[in-house]
Amino acid sequence: EKKEKKEKKENHIKMSLRMGLPAVKAVRNKNKNTFMDLAVLFRDFGVGRRFQRNTWSHPDCWWTVTKVVPLSRRPGEVPCKAYGRLTWKGVEEEREREIPFVNKRLWRYMIEDTDL
Repeated sequence: EKKEKKEKKENHIKMSLRMGLPAVKAVRNKNKNTFMDLAVLFRDFGVGRRFQRNTWSHPDCWWTVTKVVPLSRRPGEVPCKAYGRLTWKGVEEEREREIPFVNKRLWRYMIEDTDL
């Protein structure tokens, strides 16, 4: 258990150095982020990265983002349309489609080994 805590702390430090502390705080703030809150932390709006709804109970479910189209620069307005491929229970869809509920809260970024 101590080893796991130490590894988590080391991973957090590595991620902080790579992504910047505000990004890490947003990633860890699981219950308050919309998709766009997380996507704007990346230069390319998270294209190629995995995002997941916190309401999904199965760990092998996520969206791989392929395209993000910002619609407005004003906060509080519908900020974007996002497109991607859904992986559901480990099976990825072949076609790209619009990601639903991007303006709702409860999104999280799935940290990958390449981010550490």
